[in-house]
Amino acid sequence: MGNDNACLELSRLYSKGAKIEKNLDVAIDWAKKAPKDKESLITIFDLLLERNKEDDCNAAFSMLVSSDYKQDPDIALRIARAYERGIGVDKNIDAAIELISRIDNETPDVLMMKADLLVKRHSGGDLEDSFNIYADLASLGNSEAIGRLARAYSRGTGVIKDLDKAISYYQIAADAGVRWARNELFDILMESRVPDNSVRAIEVIKPSVDANDPYAIGRMARSYRDGRGVERDLEKAVELYKQAGDRVVWAKRELADLYIRRNSKGDSKEAFLIYSELAKNGDAESFGSLARCFRYGRGVKKDIVQSIEYYKKASDAGIPWAKTELFDILMTSELSNDHVFAVNTIEGAAEAGEPYAMGRMGRAYRDGRGVNKDLDKAVDWMSKAMDKNVPWAASELVYILLERGTRADLKRAFDIANQGSKNNDYRCMLVLGEMYASGMYVKKDPDKAIEWINLGEKLRK
Repeated sequence: MGNDNACLELSRLYSKGAKIEKNLDVAIDWAKKAPKDKESLITIFDLLLERNKEDDCNAAFSMLVSSDYKQDPDIALRIARAYERGIGVDKNIDAAIELISRIDNETPDVLMMKADLLVKRHSGGDLEDSFNIYADLASLGNSEAIGRLARAYSRGTGVIKDLDKAISYYQIAADAGVRWARNELFDILMESRVPDNSVRAIEVIKPSVDANDPYAIGRMARSYRDGRGVERDLEKAVELYKQAGDRVVWAKRELADLYIRRNSKGDSKEAFLIYSELAKNGDAESFGSLARCFRYGRGVKKDIVQSIEYYKKASDAGIPWAKTELFDILMTSELSNDHVFAVNTIEGAAEAGEPYAMGRMGRAYRDGRGVNKDLDKAVDWMSKAMDKNVPWAASELVYILLERGTRADLKRAFDIANQGSKNNDYRCMLVLGEMYASGMYVKKDPDKAIEWINLGEKLRK
């Protein structure tokens, strides 16, 4: 068993758990006993990354960059991937692209990675260059490149967005067995909201579900949860989410979300435990979900202090809805410092165009909480929120305009309330009823007031 090939063969057996219990430590030890050639270096590098113990990534990167084979395409690809992902070295896309560009033998794998890196950098003509590489490889029948061509058309990266072409190319890649292409085709078909497409999406994803692809299983769970392409079945959705959940973070999180929605006995507690596990692993969305659990007492005793702490963690991690919900909690406080913090929490998101943050900035300026009261700024922010279709923004803008009270404001308030009422916005119906009841801008009309208020109350229920 001491010959060189036997060392790598034993390493493979231990790494795959084939005919013997999987043990990465032993697999690495056997690989290290083999001669330091290209094959053994690649084997050790891949195993170190899989084991991912402290210093494994640094050791893996240092081993490759100091080897005599660093110009070999397979080795260079791994070094470039390390730069791309920050494995054992600071993340540096430019360094990865430079390294890939120096490889003389431009194999399909080398060209594919170069194009992928160009998409990640996306400066200058990077996206167009990446598209051309994918198109060249796709013309040679490369199914991975065909899938990436589909992705380019679906997102409009390097080419004009064309969903029909995207679907066509995704289908070709999916038929060629590219699993991620099946998943992304499923997503596009489901997003189209065309009923027949949801049925087609299920047919697309089935082979990957049967092949135990966790990402496909998670998508099938969504279908049963929402009743799209299949009959709605929450129990089936839970079962599928459980199959996918241990391997796919978003599926595990959506399982917890489904428990909260279903709200059967024990569901809230199960959801809380899942969110807690995910949060321990740094999942930002789960910080926000734990905040909601503590806020509303779902699966845990209600604790506003704990809720605020988790909202802060989620906000710091960039979760938009956590920022707005933290704002709402802090604005109920009697402490002015909390109001200032609340405004600071959402201001950046509002300036970046987040609709609900815009509406809350309007409320802050309307009420003078966390900022000096300024109805002009309140109108400006609430108008932006209304234009972004925030449901409550139109009616709240009407009240702000009525408070500011210029003749132009009163006319605009009536026009907004009237149009909103025609669009079945119950909030606008209620405020329109108030305008008719009090004679603000319009002639006082008790009958119309009662009519609009009754309609609004009916729709609100």
